This record gives sequence, structure tokens and C-alpha cells, in this order.
Amino acid sequence: ALTQIDDRGLKTPIDLLDDEKIRLGTGNDLELYHSGSHSYIKDTGTGSLVINSNSFYLNNAADNETLIKATEDSNVELYYNNIKTFETISEGVRVQGDEGTSAVLELWADQGDDNGDKWRIVSDQSSNYFAIQNYGSGSFEWTLRGAHNGAVDLYYDNSIKLSTQTNGSKIYGHLVLENGSQSKIL
Repeated sequence: ALTQIDDRGLKTPIDLLDDEKIRLGTGNDLELYHSGSHSYIKDTGTGSLVINSNSFYLNNAADNETLIKATEDSNVELYYNNIKTFETISEGVRVQGDEGTSAVLELWADQGDDNGDKWRIVSDQSSNYFAIQNYGSGSFEWTLRGAHNGAVDLYYDNSIKLSTQTNGSKIYGHLVLENGSQSKIL
């Protein structure tokens, strides 16, 4: 085994066969190798794998698409098909769609294994609306929808029930007023 490199360093590449490992650390705590199918950087010892950098990029193998980008004292960006779709900002996070598309944030409770577990918040670019939608019936349907500089609509089972308008509000169906145990239907 190579146990030491002198001060002249290496003048040629180190070529290893599949499953031959470069091991670093007294207890061989870090391994670098290719299995024949996958490439690995493996932390096998104590502690954590730490990468120190002022700016960190993770690109695809062809080095022509960004997957993740992180910058010191700034943001972390996640990409989908080389398009930034999620990033941290000083106030929290931002979800954004590609040019000409909507931005969607999906929230799945309980591992999303039931339709009722799935909700989403949508900023639609084509109609300029903001919406909260549920998947309770097996497809996304309206719960609340707000138009840019316009109405806010409330839905029950994907059917509009209340809409704000320039001169007030419009109710679709009955208005029920409750006062303790008494109710009045208008």
C-alpha cells in the first residue's frame, strides 16, 4: 500500500480498477472509489463529511447543468432541469416557476399516502391568480383563489360560495346567521 508521498508529489494520474479504493485517515475513515456502476465518496469513520467552501456548486456529470448552488452569507439554490425552482432568502424561502410557468408549493401530510393529505399553493402566471387547492377528490380543486388586484373566492367542494367584488361580496347559495343555538337562513 502507498503510505507516503514525498515532497515531489505525483507526476502522473493514479489509475485504479473498479472497487479499488483510495482510503484516507488513520482508521481509513474516508473512501473514494468506483464500484463499476456508481462513484462514491464514503465517510466510514467517526464524525461528519465536511466540505468547506465560500461557494459550492453541484453539477451534473457533463458539467452543463447546475443541480445545487450554495453561497456563503447568501442563498442556497435547488434546480430542476437546470432551472432554479427553490432558494433560501433572508426572509425564508422562495419557490419559482420557469419563464412562462406557474410556481407551485405542494404540502403533503402523513407521507402523502391519502388524497386528503395533499394540498398545494399556486401562483399561476397565465391568469395571475394565487390559490390554495386540495386533492381530496383525487384531483386538485379550489379551496381559495385570489385574483391580482381583484376578487377573492372561497369554495366548498370545488364550488364557489363567496366572492369579493368591487362593490361588496356575492354569496352563492344560502347565508346562515348563527347566534348561539339559533340560526337564521337568508
